Amino acid sequence: MSEPIISMPAERLASLGRAAIETGRYDAAEHGDLTQVVSEALSALDDKRRGALLPDVASLLGTAEKRDEPAVQTLGGESSKGAVQGLMQQRASLDLKLKSEAARREEVEAALQQERDDHKQAIESLSLQQKQIKELTDERSRLLKDIAQLEAKLRVQINETEQAALRYDKLKTSRQTMGDQATELTEKINELEAANLELRKQAEAAKHERDLHVADAQSDVSAAEEQTANAAFGRLWRRMNERLPDVFVETHVPTENTMEQVCDALVEFAGTFAVLEGHVQYMLQQLKQVGEEGDKLNHFYLMLKRNPALLEILRKALVSGKRNAQFKNVLRLVQAWVRAFATGTYKVIIVAPDKVRNELNYRNWEFKKGSFESEEAALGKYFKEIARAQIPDELGNQFKKLAADMAYEDYNTLMKRR
Repeated sequence: MSEPIISMPAERLASLGRAAIETGRYDAAEHGDLTQVVSEALSALDDKRRGALLPDVASLLGTAEKRDEPAVQTLGGESSKGAVQGLMQQRASLDLKLKSEAARREEVEAALQQERDDHKQAIESLSLQQKQIKELTDERSRLLKDIAQLEAKLRVQINETEQAALRYDKLKTSRQTMGDQATELTEKINELEAANLELRKQAEAAKHERDLHVADAQSDVSAAEEQTANAAFGRLWRRMNERLPDVFVETHVPTENTMEQVCDALVEFAGTFAVLEGHVQYMLQQLKQVGEEGDKLNHFYLMLKRNPALLEILRKALVSGKRNAQFKNVLRLVQAWVRAFATGTYKVIIVAPDKVRNELNYRNWEFKKGSFESEEAALGKYFKEIARAQIPDELGNQFKKLAADMAYEDYNTLMKRR
């Protein structure tokens, strides 16, 4: 084993020495073995060779300076105890340096943290200042805007003042020239009177010329009126077509003859509805129940008698355009009552047999039978003396009241429909 140690190169010896130093620093288990190997390798060398090898090892370990010579000399000691002691001293020196560097590191980190805190506070302060600067900038912009508006108003006031001063100067100037203008106006009036005489002569000539063209103008007006009338007929026909397309057909072109026929039909309709209005009043008068308080038919009869007649309302609607709504309401009322009287009477006819049957039922009669008189004889006597005269009147009153009720019921139903 001594042969490999003796032939160990400087690089290998430097590596083993560095490993022994590092393991001694951290108290590794291999520290003793490495230290023993290094000591045996150095003790096996003679002084001449050891002296030649140590500078190479020192240069490899980076300890050529004087401050590192004790470590190199420790590696080249005569005994392993001296080498271990040197390594331990070197370790203690390195630990001291490490603690010093750790303390310096803590101080630097504390200073760095302080700098960071100061930097953070500075950033926050800067942000607050920037915010205040922005608010002040906005306030400054608003104030500048207000100043601009005030300056604009001031300029407007100055312009108005200047214009008022100019108008005042003009009025003063015009007042001075009023006398001159009055003279000029007098002269112009005289000129205008002369021109007026001339214009009268020209007007007489123009009037004579106008009379020559009157016949031509009248013929042109007649043609234009005819065209205007045809357009009006067409517009009215389309309006009526929207309401009654089955009668006023869209394909027909209305003429004056067409409108004359429409007017004739309107007259016939108006006359017919006037007759129907009189018929409604007559039926209301016949069927009203005067003795009954709050009779509906009597109310309608009085309303029709007091209000204007249908033709009078139509006249005002056609002439002035007023009372159109009243005219339509009266038309609806008349046609509804005419239909209601017919349907109401028909309903009375339907129920009449039951009414007659009920009245002729002798079981409902109240008659008295004598001591020596049979029921048939008493019934016949009651029929001849009382029932024959009372039953027709009773049935007539019932039918009249029923017809009135049925007609009013149908009228109500018809008026609710649109």
